[in-house]
Amino acid sequence: MLREAIPVLHVSSSVAAEEFYCDRLGFERLFAYRPIAGDPDPCYLGVARDGAVLHLSSFGGDGVAGNVVFVRVDDVDALHAELVAAGVAIDTPPVDQSWGNREMYVRDADRNSIRFTRPSDDEPLRRLRFRVVAGEWAVVRLGADDAVPTWALAGDRFCSVTRTDDELSVVCPAAVVPADARAERGWAAIALAGPFPFEMVGVLASCAQPLAEVGVSIFVSSTFDTDWLLVKHAQLDAAVVALTRAGHEPVAD
Repeated sequence: MLREAIPVLHVSSSVAAEEFYCDRLGFERLFAYRPIAGDPDPCYLGVARDGAVLHLSSFGGDGVAGNVVFVRVDDVDALHAELVAAGVAIDTPPVDQSWGNREMYVRDADRNSIRFTRPSDDEPLRRLRFRVVAGEWAVVRLGADDAVPTWALAGDRFCSVTRTDDELSVVCPAAVVPADARAERGWAAIALAGPFPFEMVGVLASCAQPLAEVGVSIFVSSTFDTDWLLVKHAQLDAAVVALTRAGHEPVAD
């Protein structure tokens, strides 16, 4: 199964390339491999912005300058305004192409053309706000006929109780769960900033997909207004980075 294709652009100077892509275009440096100590080149450099990843190489065998790469974006005009404000020279301002895409082109110092495009059939991706809620949560399994335990509803922190024909499931702060309970502990809570209309589609998918791409498993609990994502504490930092790179905005708890 194919997973991902990452374009490699040839650059003559890794220092100039990093300044252009990171300081001007808003990419973040992922890594830089420089085999010669004290010498910036040759270099193999990885950069990313949101979900777009580029590799830049000044090694002699890694192609030639003047390549073209397409980068899909949600809003070409908003990006254009951002880049103009940053002093980036625009090779081709936003234009509606005859094939339906809206596109804008910029070039780096090595004549590589970065073509930001929004296909005509793209639906805008959901951009959400989320907050990490301090504390540790547990998911507890009880018998289908068991009463809801009083400890599950103690306090004013997030909890969720679900009964089915087969079980009673409780999500609550780990501190209140008896030691002998059948429970999966060690969860961190991420709350999405709602409310969301019931007819709104793609809310959960816009978070679950970037988390799945970095190997973060989730347990989801939905309320009338919003969704809560539980991730293991050991994966919390990776989850926040993945959600942020996908365009979601972290806010203070």
